[in-house]
Amino acid sequence: MKHKLILAFILGIFSVLLITYYYLHQRSFSQQYKTVINGFHTLQNNYDTLSYEILKSALYSFNNQDTISQGMQNLNLDYANLYNAPLLHEEQYMTLDYPLIDLGTSIADYNSAIEHYLMLNAGIKNSFVFLLNYTENTHELFAPNASIHTDVNAIVSELSNMRQLLDDKHLKTVHEHLANIHEFIPENKEQKAFIETITLHINYIQNNFAEFSAIITKLQSKEIDTALIGLKENFDQIAQTDFVLIDTLAILMLSLIVTALIVIILLLIRSQRENYRLKMMKAELEHSANFDILTGLLNRNSFNKAIIQKQYKNPTFLLINVNGFKHVNDLYGSEIGDYILQEVSQLIKLPIFKAFRPTYYRLGGDDFGILLENISSKKVMGFSEALAQSIKHFIFIDNDIEINISISIAINSEEPLLENADMVLKHYKKQKAETIVVFSEKLKLKEQIQNNINVLQSLAKAIEDKRIIPYFQPIIDLQSGKIVKYEALVRQISPDGQVIGPHEFLDLAAQTPLYRELTKVMIEHVFDIFTDEPYRFSINLSMRDLLDTELMVMLEDQLKNNPESAKRLEIELLESENLFDIQATEHFITLLKSYGCRIAIDDFGTGYSNFSYLAKLSVDTLKIDGSLISKIMTDDKYCKTVKTIVHYANTLGVETVAEFVETREVALKLKEIGVTYGQGYYFDKPQATLVQKEIIL
Repeated sequence: MKHKLILAFILGIFSVLLITYYYLHQRSFSQQYKTVINGFHTLQNNYDTLSYEILKSALYSFNNQDTISQGMQNLNLDYANLYNAPLLHEEQYMTLDYPLIDLGTSIADYNSAIEHYLMLNAGIKNSFVFLLNYTENTHELFAPNASIHTDVNAIVSELSNMRQLLDDKHLKTVHEHLANIHEFIPENKEQKAFIETITLHINYIQNNFAEFSAIITKLQSKEIDTALIGLKENFDQIAQTDFVLIDTLAILMLSLIVTALIVIILLLIRSQRENYRLKMMKAELEHSANFDILTGLLNRNSFNKAIIQKQYKNPTFLLINVNGFKHVNDLYGSEIGDYILQEVSQLIKLPIFKAFRPTYYRLGGDDFGILLENISSKKVMGFSEALAQSIKHFIFIDNDIEINISISIAINSEEPLLENADMVLKHYKKQKAETIVVFSEKLKLKEQIQNNINVLQSLAKAIEDKRIIPYFQPIIDLQSGKIVKYEALVRQISPDGQVIGPHEFLDLAAQTPLYRELTKVMIEHVFDIFTDEPYRFSINLSMRDLLDTELMVMLEDQLKNNPESAKRLEIELLESENLFDIQATEHFITLLKSYGCRIAIDDFGTGYSNFSYLAKLSVDTLKIDGSLISKIMTDDKYCKTVKTIVHYANTLGVETVAEFVETREVALKLKEIGVTYGQGYYFDKPQATLVQKEIIL
């Protein structure tokens, strides 16, 4: 009995010692296990947080560089703690050593990429913030109506959109506006310094944005995330073996193990919830970076990814533009404009596209895109016509307002898909509001664009080198045969002395600030020449000129400084420009007449030909368009039209001038009809000097 008691005592002590040993062993293992698990999750959380901070730093203007730097330190410290965990250096866990080392290498590469990103991000943000502040000086350095205001504001806006959307589409617009700024001729050192300074910062942003966008994409890759998940799974598999051994050898410690597991599970759940929250936030940011908020369609960034990653075989791209959308916005407001864009985003999803793996995009503003795969040119043209007709006949209704819109579509299968489609669509929309066009290299649009650039560059150089001169064509009194006045017509002289007519450059110039410079040069030249001449003379002005305050101030200064010449000046306004709908026209004419100037309506008979507004505008002369004059000998309808114009003009006491008089027979016919004056090659061609002759009819 005594021995049994002693044995029991010994067994009891042994049992206590055994239980204590396993308890201590189990507790040590549990603590080390929790340390490693927490290390994995802390590293994962800090990595997700750092990725989020990087994406937030790229999208928003505030500076969180210190947060990112702290995140890098935390990431390195978390990795060091994980790698040095004693449990991972026990024999059964040695298989994790190489993956841990590879993870450290990935983290080092990740940190290096972040440092490069921080440098680029700081440079781009600093240049952008500098531009925001510095461009406010344009109000002090330049005249309020200077064209540079529009270009500077447009550049700042485009750079802001580009940085927030991580979309390099805006670089093209930035480059165009920067080119406009470079064409601006500074008047002083401050203006020159301003242009040079903003050019430096704009160029920095343009030159570094592609690399900046690429490194953000690299930083959002899931290399570290994948490595962490794999390591944790392998660790869990090995650890489960230890748990089974402890459960088998220490049943008496089951409750303690269960408790430890519960604690671990709770920690895992908590960690998983935090991971889920961070992943949801990250998903929202990724969604906003790839989808259009208004329509829910994929955005320009997603389109670029699809093209770069070559997700489509034999792709065909449809670029869709809503015709006149700006007028809809201006007339009905942005809310209805947004409603129309949302409706269009659904209407473009025709069932007929489904067989060709369609992807739908909103590319910005009122531009949409459809990317299709392996579709024939015949089918895509038919589908495009069906799409255009379905939207054209769809009635948009909002708050009892019915609106009809139409679209234009460019079809392109040649890279670059978007750029080529945009180029051909813009080219043809100038000629027709609604259109479906197909891009082809045979159209030579790039060559046309380059030719336009060359023409404008040559014109700018000609203005700078004072190679813009007036030519003069005489206007003859059909009764006396004498020259009564001259019309001044613009000419450009090439560097080798060739004369370039206005048809080669004037229409292009009208779309740029060069048009104002041309008009100013012509006004100055003509006034200089006719100061000492007795003849009347005329210059041509457009509706654009009338609305150009700076140009009109310059013209009024000339009239004030040359009162005698002003009394001999006649301003020719284009009848085709709908002058009678513009309030400024009547004010302008009143001002000119106060200096003794006369007013002529040019190309009369080709535009609106509204006789009622002639008396209202106090017109002195009607210049009958040459397209009517050229046919009066062969077509009686044209002859009657000219007679009607002359009769009405005589009723109002208005003189008439017939343009395009090519033969003596036409001149005699016009004299018979009662036209006051004639102008054309029969009398003389435009020349650089004032010819003096008398015509006998």
